[in-house]
Amino acid sequence: MHRKHIRVILGGLLALGLFLPSRAARAERVQILATRLTVRDGPGTKHKRLGSAPKGRVYEVKERKGSWVAIVFGTRTGWVFGRHVRRVTGRTPTTVRTPTSTTTTHTVVATRLNVRSKASLKSKIRFRLLRGTRVSVKETRGGWLQIAHRGRTGWAMGKFLSEGEAAPPSRRVRPRRRVRPKPRRRPRRRRRPKPRE
Repeated sequence: MHRKHIRVILGGLLALGLFLPSRAARAERVQILATRLTVRDGPGTKHKRLGSAPKGRVYEVKERKGSWVAIVFGTRTGWVFGRHVRRVTGRTPTTVRTPTSTTTTHTVVATRLNVRSKASLKSKIRFRLLRGTRVSVKETRGGWLQIAHRGRTGWAMGKFLSEGEAAPPSRRVRPRRRVRPKPRRRPRRRRRPKPRE
């Protein structure tokens, strides 16, 4: 008798588990559609920039507010514009968190980029890079990127780096000076000798 009750209880629990969606299945996820989507600390363009989300990455959604979507961005909550993401369906969530260790190639877009020892403006400048220099990105932390160039590593602000190969820096073309033609010299008239009287 007891075994029969146990079987009924176990069968009921199993059926209940099949019908009740798990937390992972209920979690909403979105995929980034823009090449490099800005992530902010609030729902609006006036809020501070936390970093950028690369195209194709999938993030877990925490909430929605108007046209903005709150995602799990590292250890913080970041907000992205809803037009540049799409909802991803599936039972197994794949949450991408920062910092990341995927190596990508970026190009310096600033005229002169300061590379620091830590992800802070107060840290020491280790070296500088000129516009158009290509670097490898090893890690992302908020709005900072850890980059490597010719054996040297350091941290630089992500807004001064563009993913992929950027256009070469434009050279200033100096206007050509107009060369004024030299005035023609009139031939000197030879004085005729006066006749002797």
